[in-house]
Amino acid sequence: MNFIKKHTILLLGWIIFFLALQSCANRGAGPQGGPKDKEPPVLVSATPENGNTNFSAKNIILEFNELISVNNPLQNVTFSPPQKNSPTVKALGKKVSIAFQDSLLPNTTYTITFKKCIVDYTESNPFADYVYTFSTGDKIDSLQISGKIIDAQTLAAKKNYTVGIYSNLSDTAFTKTRFEKIAKTNENGEFTIYGVAEGEYNLFAIKDAGGVNYYQNKGTDIAFLDSTITPYAHLHGKVDTLWTDSTKSKYENVTLDAYNEYFPKGLILKTFKEKDIIHRLKNYKRNSRNQFTITFSEPQDKEPIVKLLSDSSFADPLLKERTSRTDSIVYWVKDSLLYNNDSLYISVSYLKTDSLGESVSQTDSLYFISPSPIVKYV
Repeated sequence: MNFIKKHTILLLGWIIFFLALQSCANRGAGPQGGPKDKEPPVLVSATPENGNTNFSAKNIILEFNELISVNNPLQNVTFSPPQKNSPTVKALGKKVSIAFQDSLLPNTTYTITFKKCIVDYTESNPFADYVYTFSTGDKIDSLQISGKIIDAQTLAAKKNYTVGIYSNLSDTAFTKTRFEKIAKTNENGEFTIYGVAEGEYNLFAIKDAGGVNYYQNKGTDIAFLDSTITPYAHLHGKVDTLWTDSTKSKYENVTLDAYNEYFPKGLILKTFKEKDIIHRLKNYKRNSRNQFTITFSEPQDKEPIVKLLSDSSFADPLLKERTSRTDSIVYWVKDSLLYNNDSLYISVSYLKTDSLGESVSQTDSLYFISPSPIVKYV
């Protein structure tokens, strides 16, 4: 009897030991916690409200329903019109803080575009593309311009390009002033410029250059439309019927939803690399006694002015001849009393590119020696 009791106690001890081991083995697994979070953050509030007019705040707070972070705000958050010192964008728990570093222009519509960069903290589920709009005046400009940027040769989509507009239609605006409104292309090369006022605009695109927002480096890729655009909106109506049953024999309510379609849309801009054009006097040569050539680095937009300095008593002493190369001009000396001289002095006035890339007037004095001096017999 004692033997059975002894072995029974021993058996119970082994059972307790194995149960304890199993408990320890499962302890690290912990609770399973349900399915993986796939829901993006939800915007709870915006302060000031989106669409605010007469805006004068120094910062904006976007509050969400969960902890969030902002991925690469310098690349993925676009401020339009661009500012010299871009606002700072920070994630603070469940909030996104946007703090302005520059003063705002009066009576101007501003847009802040978030390109799927606001994500939840745990699973990085992205909040959808979001546009926050406000105006420092009493109205919101609401027109839009959209399209796509592609490579001129490969037709590949161009992402992270800055697309901008100018109401100043001067050719020099693109190289001297910031874009008035901008957008950045997504991974498909697509863009939409929001908050555009009525008017006529030139449209350009440049490879993103770290916030410069105008064409500064002539070696960079650019794209533009060769004609101006005038944005507008077309109002549409959509009828929505609420039926009482699946047979659609009776309806309970009919609503008319109005929405705007914005134009121009579907614009295609093709990028290319502009050649760095520098105008200068490249070479000059006396080909024969009665002929000389002046060569420029690039074709001259304005006709050069060439004057004979050797002897001003001759009226119209030169005959001009264009060559097949538009950067070169051949001149013929018409009077033998002039071209029989071993030397010729002329002045040439032309447009030259200065160190700032500007075209300025330049006058050079050129000295030509005859390639075949006349032999005089005595």
